[in-house]
Amino acid sequence: MRKSHILPFLRNVAILIAASLSFACHRTADNETADILKNVESYISDRPDSALVVLQSINNEALSSKKLKARHGLLLSMSLDKNFIDLTSDSLIAPVVKYYEGTKDYDHLFKAYYYLGRIHHNADRHNESMIIYSKALDISHKINDDFYIGLLYAQFGILNYDCFNYKAAIESYEKAYEYYEKTGKDAYMHYTSLNLGPLYYEMGDWTKGKTTLFECMEWAHDNDIKAVFDSCVDQLFLLAVTSSMPSIIEEIIEKYGVESLTQNTIFHYGFAYKYALGGDRQMFHKHIEKAWETSDSNQDTTNILFTEYKSYKLLGDFEKSLQVYEQVFKREDQHVRALFNSPLMEKRTDYLEENKSENSIIIKNQRLTIQVIILSCLALIFAAGIVVMLIRNELKRSAAEKERYADMYESTLAERDALSEMLETQTVSEETRTIITQRLEILNSIITSHISERDADIKKADKGLDKLVADRDSFIRSTRVTMEMSHPAFFKYLREKELTDWEINYCCLYLIGLKGKDIGDYINLKRHYVYGSAIRRKLGLTENDTNLNLHLQKMLKNM
Repeated sequence: MRKSHILPFLRNVAILIAASLSFACHRTADNETADILKNVESYISDRPDSALVVLQSINNEALSSKKLKARHGLLLSMSLDKNFIDLTSDSLIAPVVKYYEGTKDYDHLFKAYYYLGRIHHNADRHNESMIIYSKALDISHKINDDFYIGLLYAQFGILNYDCFNYKAAIESYEKAYEYYEKTGKDAYMHYTSLNLGPLYYEMGDWTKGKTTLFECMEWAHDNDIKAVFDSCVDQLFLLAVTSSMPSIIEEIIEKYGVESLTQNTIFHYGFAYKYALGGDRQMFHKHIEKAWETSDSNQDTTNILFTEYKSYKLLGDFEKSLQVYEQVFKREDQHVRALFNSPLMEKRTDYLEENKSENSIIIKNQRLTIQVIILSCLALIFAAGIVVMLIRNELKRSAAEKERYADMYESTLAERDALSEMLETQTVSEETRTIITQRLEILNSIITSHISERDADIKKADKGLDKLVADRDSFIRSTRVTMEMSHPAFFKYLREKELTDWEINYCCLYLIGLKGKDIGDYINLKRHYVYGSAIRRKLGLTENDTNLNLHLQKMLKNM
């Protein structure tokens, strides 16, 4: 063989040898990488930080196999998510999804869909996220991984909650709980309960919400998971205030003690509400001030204002309650307006329309969600307006009530003075004296309570004043019955003159020693002379005749 032919031959042989060696090296490297990835997948859930270090050390571009590239991309997406690194770009996971969609590897395709959905959710692309999650759900029956199916339902729960679809959120979380239970993952079960509790009472099932959160709180306490315990306490304190169930706070304190509770913002406004309910203004103000000092979010501000609104109403300060509520209403109105302008409220159906046959149900649900949100917001605004009107009416009623009690109190003082004077200066029967003495004891008790500066005593006195009104009529009737038993002819004469029962009662008050003005004060009649004039007319007395009191006394003696 000539030399000129030998050189090309040797060159080709060298190329073939190099290619073989390269293929063998790549094959060896790919096998090693495959082993590494398999090993990482076995501990990625338990040690995501370690997994991330290993995965980041592998150059995806250097991998020769599409399968290895896809698997590496999927595991890297998983580890980033599990390390709470929220990606918003799908550049890493999109090629992974494309690869597995061309295979029958449903386990990895399901996870690829799941993490792509997570990325869309992180970027607030809720529509896209819902579509991808739905694709994962469509193939969930083809995989055998209850834990990841549980994770998927939990994501549906979060999405539905973000869209204010609380009923669907509950259904999703309950499904997540079922799948977690199959795997025996207690922590995930109770984390789900932490989400379910507030949703139950958002839907009006306060008892179920309370029970769910208490169970979660007990588990967290037994397992010394402080963060979950505190979250349960916070949610229960919120429930106590919003649902007017302060007994919840007492239950927590009784079971775990105050010292076990983190004294954060929610703790303080929860206790502020508790003390307001008991009428303790001083402790209410102490804790509400602490709540303001520790607050650090817009949600805290809204919750504190709402607590103040309810507390001032309990304390009877309706003017202050209305002022605070108007602040709450203004904040909620701003929130609603912002909600209407947010990306979440945009009718982004163009993307969905591209795959209309596949996503028709999703489109319908999205539109329904938007409608529900709009109607809910309108209902909120309407309800808030109604509440403002009711509070204003309550203010007017409260002012009138205060004026009424003030008049009643003044009348009570006049009655006390008149009856005391009567016992000292008038000769009355023992039976009548006993009635007057008992009456004075009641009057003095009420007056003493009303003088107190304690809100609870004043409220008790006001209730006593209401009772006095009824008792006053009873006292007058008792006086009439006593006198009628002693002087039946006199009372027969009054009825023959067509005096009404009220006019006869009026005459009885004259007969036990009260003067005309005193009688007016006693029965809270500012125009008492009208009664006196009517009685004089019926008895045939003119303006020139003796006064009514003397006339009645004379007639009583003669009959």
